[in-house]
Amino acid sequence: MIFRFALATALALFLSSPAISHQVWCHHNCPVQRDTVDFFHKSKDVYVALTAIEQNWQSSSYSLENGILAEFDSKVDPSKSLNVEQYEKALAGYIELRALMDDLDEAIYVLQEADKKCGGTKSFNMAVERNLKDATDFHRLSTSGVRFSDAAGLSEANIAPMKSISDILSAWRVDLAILASTLDEVIVAMQDAMPLAEKGEFAAVMLSGRNAFGDKMPQFTDMLSAYQRFYVEAVLITINSTMQVYPDGLEWLTE
Repeated sequence: MIFRFALATALALFLSSPAISHQVWCHHNCPVQRDTVDFFHKSKDVYVALTAIEQNWQSSSYSLENGILAEFDSKVDPSKSLNVEQYEKALAGYIELRALMDDLDEAIYVLQEADKKCGGTKSFNMAVERNLKDATDFHRLSTSGVRFSDAAGLSEANIAPMKSISDILSAWRVDLAILASTLDEVIVAMQDAMPLAEKGEFAAVMLSGRNAFGDKMPQFTDMLSAYQRFYVEAVLITINSTMQVYPDGLEWLTE
């Protein structure tokens, strides 16, 4: 009864008001009630894992900027010192961020297993396929940065079309692997640049584009933003599909 009430409350919020780009979880509509509830729990875990990444990124970037600002201040006021500890804190944060990406990948894998068990009702699956087909460009990732594709995969030859929840979850993992690989390059580049931080030369070299960190960090920032947007875009497809077929498959919510 507690699970039923919690899910009914969540669905009521989604079905009674427009979906927004925060606190949204992937929806599913399973033939078996317990499978639907289980999928929503696993979907929450994916959202929590993604939120942990976002929070870590903000905190780590805050430390990086503090290190840069301290370097700026030391140039215009000799009485002020560098704050290398902030650079070190940022680097440690990015290393932790990489581990959090593995956590997100695992959470999506678990959700894939729940999707296989669920199967989906015929009406919901058809709605998802139709809405994906009608969707415009999605924010997708490549090794060269952000790219765009419609759900049919026509804008980019290397992007497979998405027709189902399974396809969405697979795409999340594919793009996450690209994002994680880029972060690996960011971490190595910052480790190589740490001697510059100790000499008060980090900001100047980074802003000049003469080291790998200055090149990779903006790329990763853009890619992370695109990944977050792709997550939301895909989830909204599933939410809209739930709305379109409701109450089919969810009659038990009002019993």
